[in-house]
Amino acid sequence: MLVDQAESSRPRTTESEKKTAPIYRRIADDLKAQIEQRTLQPGAILPPERELCERYAVSRMTVRHAYGVLERAQLIRRQPGQGTFVAPKRMQKLQHEMRSFSEEVVSRGGVPSSRLLRFARREPDEAEREFFDVPQHELVWIIRRVRLRDEIPLALETAVLPCHLCPDLDRFNLVTQSLYRVLENEYGLHLDHSIEEMSAARPDRQQKKVLEMPAGGAVLVIRRKAFARHDTPVEIGLTIYRADMYTAIVRAIRTHAEGESHV
Repeated sequence: MLVDQAESSRPRTTESEKKTAPIYRRIADDLKAQIEQRTLQPGAILPPERELCERYAVSRMTVRHAYGVLERAQLIRRQPGQGTFVAPKRMQKLQHEMRSFSEEVVSRGGVPSSRLLRFARREPDEAEREFFDVPQHELVWIIRRVRLRDEIPLALETAVLPCHLCPDLDRFNLVTQSLYRVLENEYGLHLDHSIEEMSAARPDRQQKKVLEMPAGGAVLVIRRKAFARHDTPVEIGLTIYRADMYTAIVRAIRTHAEGESHV
């Protein structure tokens, strides 16, 4: 499940507090209100410091202080030489739920879409042959897509599936359709569970380009093996998320062996 970025832990400023708050805080609150009301949309460039200095009759240092408040709240991001922009909504995924990217985005009121980079058949590599339990001549699908929420690139996703489970998969438009929905509705492959590994990494040049990442950004890499009912192996997945827009939350339960003492 995806959860919109939590609001700043600081309580909302009341009208009486606004009158006595430092001017930098009032500027930050004004801009924050415009962001929350979507007067300033994600990705929009904020007014130049000089313009805000004139509007509020303050120094540039005061405006920078206000921008610092918004940046720490992850509401804006600064890109040297380009300006200051409204940050896309950061999203969080609870790892104990298995949903497709499209399902996650729709559940939070967003609009999912894709850019298809590759959709082809090829021979499986050794790891794929072992996981899918297929001979070398048995082909697999490879599907690589850029996944977007509200037209903002969020992830680079690669999926590998055995062709014998979905032989004519290429007749479906995976730019607009959910892969998991197609597997379930057209092939009776009801995905049941997955095993995922997560790690942090530095993006390569291609990843930076297709994800439109700011300089110095990192990525969260999730490697996935997905199964249908009866432990049927269906997919090997690799998803590379922009770390500045995505957080994985893992729910852990502590268990004790029978007879173990608790100290």
